[in-house]
Amino acid sequence: MHSTEEIQLLDRLRSGDQGALKALYSQHFFALVKVASNLSGETVHAKDVVQNTFIQVWNKRESLQIEIAIFPYLRRMVIHEVLAMKRKTERRTALWQRQKSGKTFHTDVEDELHEKETQLAIRAAIDTLPERCSEIFKLSRYSEMTYAEIAEALDISVKTVENQMGKALKVLRETLSEYL
Repeated sequence: MHSTEEIQLLDRLRSGDQGALKALYSQHFFALVKVASNLSGETVHAKDVVQNTFIQVWNKRESLQIEIAIFPYLRRMVIHEVLAMKRKTERRTALWQRQKSGKTFHTDVEDELHEKETQLAIRAAIDTLPERCSEIFKLSRYSEMTYAEIAEALDISVKTVENQMGKALKVLRETLSEYL
């Protein structure tokens, strides 16, 4: 899935070569800022998110396990960071509003527990999928690969990817109906 150039760049990064990080940064910074800006709506925060992403990459460089091309991996990290930032902002806003209105804080704990329970149920449901179906679902949803990219990476047809995704979504809808 990686080009020879990407493999060499990852090897250099894992060995602590700051030049490899700079090369990644130069190649992907502006595209990742665009992704973050589109999600967050704010370019200033988007740049911070992308910079934080590259700091995380550097800090975790020795243990990086990138199974897909580098850009989709970085894009997924940026998306997670933006969504985490949004959740944090929403919680702060909700907390401030509750403080302002004099309401108690127990709903924060309940909401957090419900979110964790839902995430565990989703993971468990995905684990019940057949291996190939689960792999295709994860590549689509977590790695944000297109059906064509998945088909190419797994050496299967796009139609097979479509069928497996349909199967996965049906099973997940049924299994997670109480959470939807």
